[in-house]
Amino acid sequence: MLKEWQKQYCVDIYQAIKKREERIRSPEKIAKDEFFDCVNEVRYKYPELFYIDFSTISYVEYDNYFEYKPRYLYDENEIRKKGNEIEAVVRNILITINAAKASSVYQKCGLLHNYLVSTY
Repeated sequence: MLKEWQKQYCVDIYQAIKKREERIRSPEKIAKDEFFDCVNEVRYKYPELFYIDFSTISYVEYDNYFEYKPRYLYDENEIRKKGNEIEAVVRNILITINAAKASSVYQKCGLLHNYLVSTY
């Protein structure tokens, strides 16, 4: 479970990535495992950051803080293009499974699960 200051740092990382910043400074006196916990939280919490290579975490360790260097896989135009492609696939899946007929989130999840299992 992340501490409150770690949650805020995750938001800071997210916002910095959205601005395409090259270096993201951590809070001071952060332990290495806390730093990695935050970067990994961003990795799993924000799937819309598909354009970041989280397979390796590039960083610089200073005396009392870290500097995260996100690796951008695509330029802004390619990100927008791939994002639109993902949205189109999502819309097609929702139409295919007839998600509008489901009366609850649970039913929608079931329809989506069945579609994914039978299709992929």
